[in-house]
Amino acid sequence: MTRFSFSGDPDRGFRPGVLPSTSAGTMAAARSVVATPTSAPSARPRPRPGHRYGGGRPEGARCGVGHVRIGPPECVGRSHGRVTGRDLAFTVTASRMWSGSRHETARRAHDGRAQCRPAAGRPMLAHGTGTAVTRDGAKNWYIVYPDYAFGQDMQKTFTAAVQKAGGTVVKADPAPFPNDNFSTFLLKAPGMNPKPQVLGTMQAGGDLVNLVKQYNEYKLRDKGVGLAAGLMFLTDIHSLGPDAMAGTRFTDAWYWNADQKNRAWADRFQAKTGKRPTSVHAANYSAALQYLEAVQRGGTDKADDVVGQLEGRKVEDVFARNGTIRAEDHLLLHDAYLAQVKPSAEVKEPWDYQRILKTIPASEAFQPQPDPACKL
Repeated sequence: MTRFSFSGDPDRGFRPGVLPSTSAGTMAAARSVVATPTSAPSARPRPRPGHRYGGGRPEGARCGVGHVRIGPPECVGRSHGRVTGRDLAFTVTASRMWSGSRHETARRAHDGRAQCRPAAGRPMLAHGTGTAVTRDGAKNWYIVYPDYAFGQDMQKTFTAAVQKAGGTVVKADPAPFPNDNFSTFLLKAPGMNPKPQVLGTMQAGGDLVNLVKQYNEYKLRDKGVGLAAGLMFLTDIHSLGPDAMAGTRFTDAWYWNADQKNRAWADRFQAKTGKRPTSVHAANYSAALQYLEAVQRGGTDKADDVVGQLEGRKVEDVFARNGTIRAEDHLLLHDAYLAQVKPSAEVKEPWDYQRILKTIPASEAFQPQPDPACKL
């Protein structure tokens, strides 16, 4: 038997299941388990104050929402990608946002042969939002980021993308984390010299909600300072309401109402959950399905054989457009989207909050070569 489970933040509530190792049984069971959440995420999970990424929860859980961990039962509980004899846990990771120096050191120590990683990462978000917004004319940026490893990495990646696109980061300020008062940063933005055309917020979850509320309270948009979010989800917009975030630009890996193919799957998802799916839900589904189809093609669930089925494979499913699993680092390259939040006057139905401004080809959304410092 092969154990199949969604792991990540324990509050996510994905139901585990057990899949038989046969191809037909695997695919049949997948259809009943994949993307069947007990509750949809309301926002990006935030690390708890004082939480250290180097210990505590299993490594797979630390990396963020949406891991699909597949392997013999004795392997699933181990740190993902670790090889012990012939027992090799296979991990398909649908999101790898949380990171830090301790986390990077830990995961580089593991063998990455049995890991495949679809969905968003910092380079994709920066190449999407940072590059596209700068090229569209917003040359001067003011970046506010949470002062811990994730925020620091986002600030560095966005700064590099903005500068490469011909822009300037006027100033980058670290903010306390967690934080409910951003007035110190927001009030000084309009008076900077040169004046920033866009405020780039690298906050997530509750901190993002707080910053956006105060951004609107101080009427920064009316003062000529636009808003771009480093990391944002459909559920963030739903939490605040579209008018609170209208005009905000961000990169999304997938949107439920982008085309009829996405919408048809989103209708099935809504029928089960009562809510529209985010890009994370679609990535989870895609990650699990690609693994299960690889098992079906190869007639085995042995990790090395599954890896061989996935390396270099073209992926075109409900989540990925023009996708390829890069053999060198097992990263799923795919098209991404520069999106903008609609005002409520343009919202035609519940959850219809995003306008897709442009498609960012996979060749531009991701680094052309794997990061040589990362051994995954």
